[in-house]
Amino acid sequence: MSRKKRVHKSLVKPDPIFGSLVISKFINCLMIDGKKSIVSNAFYDAIARVKASKAIQESEQLKNASETEIFEKIIQISRPNVEVRSRRIGGSNYQIPLNIENTPRSLSLSIKWIVNAIRSKKNASIEEKVYGVLQDNLNNRGEAIKKKEQIESVAEANKAYAHLAINFNKK
Repeated sequence: MSRKKRVHKSLVKPDPIFGSLVISKFINCLMIDGKKSIVSNAFYDAIARVKASKAIQESEQLKNASETEIFEKIIQISRPNVEVRSRRIGGSNYQIPLNIENTPRSLSLSIKWIVNAIRSKKNASIEEKVYGVLQDNLNNRGEAIKKKEQIESVAEANKAYAHLAINFNKK
């Protein structure tokens, strides 16, 4: 019997403008010191700038898309399909690739990587940082995309240990 208690998920209310849970989670992760109004205003301004950008206007798929669809596309681009977890077997540690495609874990990793990329930028306002990172992700470049590719290359290198992932959660 495990001594750990079950972690209960907190319910997140959708954001008031677009009604999206993903945007609400992103704003909550980006928020520092409880200043939600500053972060949400910066995010809404940045996503409006992304929608008005030349890359969106030239794209046939996203030309008529709403801000919510554009943001979900940006999140989808940086979402990982696999991750590696360490497991100790027979005195050795193995990096075991696990499939996390379309799971809450992949969403949280994607949001975390984008937020870290925003926070790593210096000498700009929060709106400029958010706009720059979202634009980079939309164009398949940036820190979150590099992190995704790095994780997937490590998983590819360790795919020989995928058979050890059976009953990974039941240690």
